[in-house]
Amino acid sequence: MGIFTRENTELAVDLDGLGQQHRGEDGGMIIALERWHAGLDTAEMFAELPDGACQEPHWGYVLKGSVTMRYTDGSAARRRDARHQHARAVAERRLLLPGSACA
Repeated sequence: MGIFTRENTELAVDLDGLGQQHRGEDGGMIIALERWHAGLDTAEMFAELPDGACQEPHWGYVLKGSVTMRYTDGSAARRRDARHQHARAVAERRLLLPGSACA
């Protein structure tokens, strides 16, 4: 797999004032580099899709800031940037009692 940057991928989505998505493909996978502005709510954009949600599987990293994902079952999950996740994981490990398993 190669290195993907905004300079060597195609601008696939450019929503004025909301953000951008650049895409590349490798190994049968679509690689998307996305940058969205704070406060973006995609509910209206996805309203006409089945269950009002994107149907594609997603894997990825939040490099800066945070994102809240809302799922069709009504649950939600907030993900923060990798630096925050590392600090949180370290803090959680400090709270483990002796003899407890580290997940």
